[in-house]
Amino acid sequence: MSARKVLLLYVGPGYKGTDVYTANDITKIVNCGATDYLFLNPYEINNAKANDQILRAEWVLSESNIPNSVFDTTATSEQIKQIRQAMVERIDKIEKLESSTTRNYTAYVDSAVTLAKLIRAQKSNAKFWFGFPPYLDGCTPAAIRYNYYYYDYIFNAVKSKMTSAGYWSNVEGFYFGQEDIVAWYTRFNTANVNTQFDNVVVQNMKYLSDNIHSASKKFMWIPFFRNDYRATRFGYVINKTNIFDVAFIQPNYYFDQAQTWIDAVDSCVQSQAFKNGNTVIGGSKTSVTEIGPEMEVDENVLNSSAYKSRFTSYVNKFGKYITGSGVSQRPVAFYVGTASAFRDNIVYNVVKQFFSNGTMYHF
Repeated sequence: MSARKVLLLYVGPGYKGTDVYTANDITKIVNCGATDYLFLNPYEINNAKANDQILRAEWVLSESNIPNSVFDTTATSEQIKQIRQAMVERIDKIEKLESSTTRNYTAYVDSAVTLAKLIRAQKSNAKFWFGFPPYLDGCTPAAIRYNYYYYDYIFNAVKSKMTSAGYWSNVEGFYFGQEDIVAWYTRFNTANVNTQFDNVVVQNMKYLSDNIHSASKKFMWIPFFRNDYRATRFGYVINKTNIFDVAFIQPNYYFDQAQTWIDAVDSCVQSQAFKNGNTVIGGSKTSVTEIGPEMEVDENVLNSSAYKSRFTSYVNKFGKYITGSGVSQRPVAFYVGTASAFRDNIVYNVVKQFFSNGTMYHF
């Protein structure tokens, strides 16, 4: 059981340009009722530091780097060739974007550590999580390439900077920023748990998990709920491996009324197993991964009755995990969008009241 309350905070290059947290914002962050703070950057980044590309065209085209065995047996040689070429095109596109910016892992870590220090100065018991940014779009087959860059440029960099600041003990863990395990003809053999289902993304997860756990830190994931092939992939990782210590599940209903997954997410949290309908993926849950819901809100709640109604549904469904009323307390994550959204007093009070007692702030 856990009363962990995690506030998501987006930081670093590319995120709303110069939208940064002010001194007043820090005070709100400290006083909103969160126990934990997750620093993440949702943008694709292909530079570990200035002019140091993670993925290069020649690398993804090489079978010695991305062997054809990465791909499912249903993938034809022509399809594999097209996937490799699509990765090259994505790399070229992001290279043009990053050539004139400071969009890289080093800048992200610097921003996250700076924010952590500001929070820690006002809240000595704050717990911090640092995210690994997502892969380049369409580059799932190259997941193993991220092992070194995630570990060296993010994990080690965070450890070094937070240790120097005297705050390494405040670092609770790290977050896997890829919210999906996209197929892209990659293998996923449900029988092979010990080889991470022969899937390159799960192998990347496992590499990071082993290193994070060796440092006595925790690992977090926040996938979104879907009832298609991804339910199988998400479910096997959450139910059958100990890669993650905690997994929050996104309903996405707040942003898209067609994604009616609130009840499905609630069912997963109550049963502490990833399910599709009434079916526990993999037949049973054998892992120790704790499951919680993700709350979702932004400035749209201020002026739209539809958004407000959908957010109220979240409060009604997930508030019980804050209080433990009729259920066990569970960890809850809260997505609030940008710094400017959280800056609004109503949005701030919505978060604060929910974290306080699991109820709706009326406005």
